[in-house]
Amino acid sequence: MIIIEDREIEVIDIHVHPPDTLMDPVPPGFDSVEGELIARMDEAGVDRVALLAFDVDKNDIVANQDLFYKPVRYTRNIGGGTFGSILIEIMSWFDRVYRSEEDINKYVKKDSKRVIGFGSINPKRSEEEVKEKLRKIKEFGFKGIKMIPTFQFCNPTDECLNPVYEYAQKEKLVILSHTGCDPGLWEYPDFCEDARPIHLAEVAEKYPRLKIVAAHLGSYSAENPGIWFEEMMQVAAEHDNIYTDTSAVDPELVRRAVARIGSDKIVYGSDYPVVLTYCDRTVGMLLNLNNILKLDVSTDDKEKILGKNAKNILKP
Repeated sequence: MIIIEDREIEVIDIHVHPPDTLMDPVPPGFDSVEGELIARMDEAGVDRVALLAFDVDKNDIVANQDLFYKPVRYTRNIGGGTFGSILIEIMSWFDRVYRSEEDINKYVKKDSKRVIGFGSINPKRSEEEVKEKLRKIKEFGFKGIKMIPTFQFCNPTDECLNPVYEYAQKEKLVILSHTGCDPGLWEYPDFCEDARPIHLAEVAEKYPRLKIVAAHLGSYSAENPGIWFEEMMQVAAEHDNIYTDTSAVDPELVRRAVARIGSDKIVYGSDYPVVLTYCDRTVGMLLNLNNILKLDVSTDDKEKILGKNAKNILKP
């Protein structure tokens, strides 16, 4: 809980990832990664977080390897090495970032009042695997499903996702879908086209009772910051069931979004601990939260963005 103008405001961060403990062990002073997360929340005044599973499969790299020829040859973001060695490096990274529903549930068990679980479903998995993941999401009492079209090599409108959307709408689960680009090779158009906000418009129309949060204001990109901001504004304005989160984008874009679509459509997200020097395991969550607190918008707007909207979206 934080105080703004003598008003107590609940803070809900709808976009948080578990830290990478394979490469980076638990820092000194924390008893566990679960305890580390709670301590960072306490430090920043964050009341609750939505913690996201991340279902990516390194086999998708092999299945889609033809896509990699051009960006590996032309990108400025990757060093030397053969084509094969680069693919192997990326496959290894996919192993690191994968997080299962069981991984998320460990944090929920640590403090179920403050950690809200989100599952993740790679639509390239078999029908049986998808059903099993949906079963676990229900068993663990999770509130949503994380989709990442860039790393899952799948457009949100693909028919293979229909069973997921139908289930989520029926069970009142939130779909949180990445929009924008991703680091390195994923700045290349062939890799991020599926993460344009316009694709979520078709999903929203087909499933009008499904609540969709488009992450990153459609703007996530190192080379072209704000890449699909305008498209995101239009999509959010035209669809009652589409919202967008503030994670990993310039606070000025958040201010502009409030002016364009109103604060009712915007939810707070940090992307902790992914964004280095901005919201990572060293910096914590405080700097990111302060960026929202400093915005030139009303206290009512801040209250809605920081927690009120997320509370409404996540309720049964």
